[in-house]
Amino acid sequence: MKTRWILFVAVFLGVAIVSSVSAQTYVWKKYDDFNSGAIDTNKWDTDASSAAISIENGKAKFVHRPGFAGDNAFLTIKKGVTNVWGIKATVQFESCTAPAPDYTDVRARVAANIGVEAVTPTNRIWASLGIEPYYTNNTYPRLYGFINVWDTIPSPDELIADLFYAYFPREIGEVPDDVIGIPFTITEEWTAKSVKFTVANKGKTTYNYDKAYKVKPITDATKAYVGIGTASNSGLGTCTVYFDDVYVLRKQ
Repeated sequence: MKTRWILFVAVFLGVAIVSSVSAQTYVWKKYDDFNSGAIDTNKWDTDASSAAISIENGKAKFVHRPGFAGDNAFLTIKKGVTNVWGIKATVQFESCTAPAPDYTDVRARVAANIGVEAVTPTNRIWASLGIEPYYTNNTYPRLYGFINVWDTIPSPDELIADLFYAYFPREIGEVPDDVIGIPFTITEEWTAKSVKFTVANKGKTTYNYDKAYKVKPITDATKAYVGIGTASNSGLGTCTVYFDDVYVLRKQ
């Protein structure tokens, strides 16, 4: 299918173009298919602060709870996280409920700290690609990715720049009217020069950093962060979502 992304790009630090991220020295490897029946604590760190996380029928199950505005729930990669350059997973919402007026903004996603600014290494770069079934007062689902920059000196971190935002438009059929029960395989991969978002059978887009903007990989495992999870800005409503077949991209 021809890629038909609508792009909204902040000119603060760069521009977006569609291209390919070189994969000559990178290999996709299965990280977890959750068939063991339990969360493997050798592979995952668990943040269940806003969701109940379990394994059900060979899938990671997140039941995102109401009342946790802005709080993320994640399974984050433990093994070799500083040599992860991409993450891929199949995501499927089972159900959502919301209070009147039928509003919830729970989203499911893959996400990562993908680097730091070379000039100001305390500024981390965050990228996320996900699905939100009931965006804007239950009017339509959203499938989207974004990249932004956070200053890590304050506590909590402070958002200082939006680099890139892209979504599949529902009005031309890239996203169905209802995404509940539909699996989406979503992929996020990155280098020190670019970031690529891909949704299987829907399309892909690549953001290239401006040449004057230098990015360094994260080499400290305590600061690297790559995972799957759920979040809600409003804290309203609840959703049940499954993740399966997680792959990571590693350098050979």
